[in-house]
Amino acid sequence: MNYMSNCAAPLISVIIPVYKTEAYLEKCVRSVMMQSYHNLEIILVDDGSPDNCPLICDHLAEEDARIKVIHKMNGGLSDARNKGMEICKGDYLFFADSDDYVRRDALELLLEVATSKDIDLVCGDYCLVNEDGECIDHGLRYPNCELTLEEAIEYFITKDWGAWGKLYRRSVHSEVRFPIGKIHEDEAIMLQILSRCKKIALISDELYFYLKRSDSITSQVYSKRKMDWFYGWKENTRFIKQNYPQFLSQCLSKTWDTAIYNIDHLISGENNTTELSEIRKFALYYRNEILRSHKISCSRKLRLWLFLHSDLMSLSNLYYRVYHAIGRV
Repeated sequence: MNYMSNCAAPLISVIIPVYKTEAYLEKCVRSVMMQSYHNLEIILVDDGSPDNCPLICDHLAEEDARIKVIHKMNGGLSDARNKGMEICKGDYLFFADSDDYVRRDALELLLEVATSKDIDLVCGDYCLVNEDGECIDHGLRYPNCELTLEEAIEYFITKDWGAWGKLYRRSVHSEVRFPIGKIHEDEAIMLQILSRCKKIALISDELYFYLKRSDSITSQVYSKRKMDWFYGWKENTRFIKQNYPQFLSQCLSKTWDTAIYNIDHLISGENNTTELSEIRKFALYYRNEILRSHKISCSRKLRLWLFLHSDLMSLSNLYYRVYHAIGRV
């Protein structure tokens, strides 16, 4: 499909939050500038980056009239994405992180599927790369297919979709904003996005290259910010129970995994009572559903029982040893 000479070609808004990625930023933006599909609005949101990123953004904007730059106080990834969405004018949205890059024909392929089949959300596959550009994982290995809403929800629960690397019809994202100040922000809103879609499609091509950095937020050693992962899936569980109860068992399996991950780290630390209490409230509320679920293994159910029958204020060495022994079963 050739849009190049068509004045009615759909406009794609590419939103790129920018923060402390000066070593990678230019490669990212140029991979968008060089796309085979040209009718783009490229929005760079400088999130108060303290390095040379603001200058790089401005220099790139001088080269390409399609680039718009927002300079703002630091508010985090979600806030930066939201600011980009406030000014975008595209018919479709595409999010990229400023240390990643995209294949030259990525947007053309995504748009062709979206327009030819009237698709609201098109998901291309991705490749996980190291800093030398070597592929270290081949993503989710999508088939080429369309999904029903129910199939897409099941995919999301089992595959951990992020916001990046997908083409959204703007209308499905118009009333949904990323939660400010949270990590794992993608997982907190994807169900809301999916529920607004009538048609969803997958593309098997690896169109997005996700850089695995040792200093990224999601690669760092454990901190209590990882509770955002649990809180996001806790909200997903509430949403699923209310709107798609047929997937509650699968969603609880995922949410309890995030809880276990946090418990494993929190029980060996200090001053973690508040976080553990939040997980306990969730576990008590969904205890019966978790115990009845055929998606949750016996060892994970035993961990639930042990967690609920232990004193959070005085977790003993025996508790710690038994809990982790169960985890290895």
